[in-house]
Amino acid sequence: MQSWMFAQSRFDGTWEMKMDTLQFSGPPEDYLFADGMYHCKSCIPKVEVKTDGVDHDVTGYSYDTLAVQILDDHAIRAGTLQIFQSAAGVMKISVGSASYEVRLDGADYPQSEDVHSTRSMKPIDEYTLEETDKIDGKVSGLTRWAISKDGKSMRVEFSSTKRGQTMKYTAEKQP
Repeated sequence: MQSWMFAQSRFDGTWEMKMDTLQFSGPPEDYLFADGMYHCKSCIPKVEVKTDGVDHDVTGYSYDTLAVQILDDHAIRAGTLQIFQSAAGVMKISVGSASYEVRLDGADYPQSEDVHSTRSMKPIDEYTLEETDKIDGKVSGLTRWAISKDGKSMRVEFSSTKRGQTMKYTAEKQP
């Protein structure tokens, strides 16, 4: 294991997803806003959260919560914060009230109490982390986080074999 993995990581801190950088490839998304709710009808798994601007739990994504707020008839605010904390070869990632920890050794570890789902994480270099999610030993998702050289932004790329889709966005480090 590299010595820089035991020092404070470039990833440590709070990162805010910039929704205006969000890009999808694959099948188009189908959204509905009705009765104070946001519905992603084409998402797998489906997403339904209140449009109150508060983090609500979602599952099956590179993030565990989503906040959506209707600003007016033509605009919404949607986004998420991710908090990274590293210590002794372990990365803790928190999103809203949910969090998980993964050793940075590339080995598969069970997710929560679901023995069919595993997660592994490994550093590619001091600026890049890669997470692999599996269900019954088969890759179901891959996430790559790459920090800019100035440490102010992070490019996130997520691909899902379940959805046949990729998602890319930029997150900015919060003070």
